[in-house]
Amino acid sequence: MASPSDSADSRVIRRRKGPAFEYLVPLVYAPVLPLIRIALRHKPVLRDRLFYGVLAGAFAHGTYLVTDLYDAESNEVTCPGRACFAPILTAQFQNLTSLRILDLGSNHLIGKDLMLLSHLSSLEFLSLGGNDFQANNWFREITKVPSLKELDLSGCGLSKFVPSPAVVNVTRFSSLKKLYLQKNVLNGVFMERLGQVSSLEYLDLSDNQMTGATISDVLPSWFSDLPPNLKILNLSNNHISGRVSEYIVNKQDYMVIDLSSNNFSGPLPLVPTNIQIFYLRKNQFSGSVSSICKSTIVAATSLDLSHNQFSGELPDCWMNIGNLAVLNLAYNNFSGKVPPSLGSLTNLEALYIRQNSFSGMLPSFSQCQLLQILDLGGNKLTGRFPVWIGADLLKLRILSLRFNKFYGSMPSLICQLQFLQILDLSANRLSGKIPSA
Repeated sequence: MASPSDSADSRVIRRRKGPAFEYLVPLVYAPVLPLIRIALRHKPVLRDRLFYGVLAGAFAHGTYLVTDLYDAESNEVTCPGRACFAPILTAQFQNLTSLRILDLGSNHLIGKDLMLLSHLSSLEFLSLGGNDFQANNWFREITKVPSLKELDLSGCGLSKFVPSPAVVNVTRFSSLKKLYLQKNVLNGVFMERLGQVSSLEYLDLSDNQMTGATISDVLPSWFSDLPPNLKILNLSNNHISGRVSEYIVNKQDYMVIDLSSNNFSGPLPLVPTNIQIFYLRKNQFSGSVSSICKSTIVAATSLDLSHNQFSGELPDCWMNIGNLAVLNLAYNNFSGKVPPSLGSLTNLEALYIRQNSFSGMLPSFSQCQLLQILDLGGNKLTGRFPVWIGADLLKLRILSLRFNKFYGSMPSLICQLQFLQILDLSANRLSGKIPSA
């Protein structure tokens, strides 16, 4: 005799094998709605009532079909008709031997088997990110696709099935250049072998800070043995601690490094020569940043050292970083005068030095005519309101001088800033009349 569970399974199977007529009914609405508008065009009241009544029925039917896809008791997506997506790849996929791009990301697919990946011998781009990844064999099967150049496994819950060292053979990834593993809970076994993927240029391990086996605690040993050709590294939003200087200095080919939102400490590491974007915000770095003068970083366009514990005076060598477009030094313990060389950055578009202890007169930024954001709030700067702000910084959108010691009247040139969206001059010592256009 069949058990209740068997009969339940048979009901599901019968429903899936049978013709899903209820999913064909919505096709009727398409021709009916315009026919109502045409046939009753001389009776507008009846036409509108009937039209909107049928339209409401269409929406109600659609809602029923959508809710029927979801099994509230099991909290799983059911598969009416032939809309089933578990396993992720069905047997028919193995016939797509010429497939180069497969993107199944950001769905609700539930997969437990990826064996058919090995048949996709021409596959170069694979995205399974954002699905409920429950495949024990995920790593072994993916390495059977040596043609892969870009792989996205972000947000797949990979921590549930970390491969053993016996199956971690990353040397098969001979062509892989971009690897997205953010929003998982990965740890050592897999990471320690990434250095063997010599072709890898882009690696995103951000947001792996959830409970369980995480990238956390002290600086992992694999950090010093990352792929030799790596140019873009994102380790933001983890719980990594320790110093990074000895690892970063020896690797000069990086173009982008993001170590934001970790627990790194110690002095500012020497910046890699070819760096373009360098983010260290929201860590516990401390001490002087004078070592930045020892780095030849002419290509740098964005530098973010905010929300740390840096202190002391800023060095006056910023003219050596002429391509800098964004500089964020906010929320630190810097003191002394703002160095004049900051005013020589002609490509500067955003400068944040808020919440420090800068004092004295503000140097001229009249050469920084591309500036859109100038945030100097929460310091001890003094002097008259800078006239050059209204005369030369005509692209300004945000200007904050709040909580400083500026005095005197506001120059009428401030009214020339036609793109200005935020103006905060609160808590200063300004006086006189507010200028009019």
